[in-house]
Amino acid sequence: MHEPSDYSDRFAERPGEPPYVAFIRGGGIRVDVIAAQTDYQHTAIDRAVDGILTVEDVIIHKLIAWRARDRDDIAQILDARHVLDGGYIEEWAQAWQVEDRWLSARRLAD
Repeated sequence: MHEPSDYSDRFAERPGEPPYVAFIRGGGIRVDVIAAQTDYQHTAIDRAVDGILTVEDVIIHKLIAWRARDRDDIAQILDARHVLDGGYIEEWAQAWQVEDRWLSARRLAD
């Protein structure tokens, strides 16, 4: 078991607003805790299984963030050939106006 001092948590804050994401790292463990602020985030949390986002919701979050590591993560998920609810991903990609990113990720995976 790890001692509490082995862990560090840090908060992503917007000036004048409470934290909305806690990043917990240490001892080889990485956990991101998100406080829902949008209708989509509430939907994603409602769909979570045992408090863990579905693979579709992980993809959607990564489509929105779209950093290099997010694109790599999406590629790895698609390479693993998970059975995905493509309609759900497309619906939220359209809502967030990131359909082009989803199309690009799928093309690279083919």
